[in-house]
Parts: sequence; C-alpha cells; structure tokens
Amino acid sequence: MIEFARKAFPELFISQELEEDLQKMSIVLELDEGHTLLQPRQSLQSVYFVKNGVIRSSLKKAQIEFTNWFYGKGDMMIAAESFYLDKESGLLWEASCTSQIIEIKKKTSFFYLRNIQLLNI
Repeated sequence: MIEFARKAFPELFISQELEEDLQKMSIVLELDEGHTLLQPRQSLQSVYFVKNGVIRSSLKKAQIEFTNWFYGKGDMMIAAESFYLDKESGLLWEASCTSQIIEIKKKTSFFYLRNIQLLNI
C-alpha cells in the first residue's frame, strides 16, 4: 500500500510509524476473474489499490451496460460519494482477470484517523 502513496506523492514524508500503521490496516485480496467487489445499490465500505490485474468498472443505463473505467496496477479505486457519504453506488466493479488488490476498510481507517485527532498528532 505504501508504494502507492510514495508514487502518487513523492514529496510526501511518510514516517516509519505511519508506514507500519498502513501495513496493519491493509488487507491483500486475491481475486479470481469475475469476482465482484462492488454492486449497484451497494454502499462502498473500503478503498482499494490494484497491485496486479485489472478491475472493470461499469454501470447500466436504460438496460444497457457501459464500461466507464478500467483500473490497473497502481490505481486507487474509490467511489467518493458512496464511500464518504454512505450513498448507494450505481457502479459494478468486477475483476477482468485474476487480480491482487489491497483493501483498507473505511471503519478501520476512520478509527485510526479519529485516534490521531484525539491525540493531537
């Protein structure tokens, strides 16, 4: 997970402690082709980072399915409105091939951030 942050924000200092905390929050998932991560009318409860493979994002309009994005190695996957506001997503996220992704659950990350705020770190 930390390699994504360093690649996206090379100027950002990431302490050893923060790196260890991110590792503790990260869950590595091995997905088979066709595995569904997010379905329409579901609220997103995690943020994902693609380590290997491809995840297809699609949606249906008037009974026609449209691909709106492909996430590949190094990409972060988030449906912001669904994740932050607990709104239902209209998206379908499905592994296009065998894929490896990193998951950080919202409840875990928010608990961590809340504790940092309470400690005034």
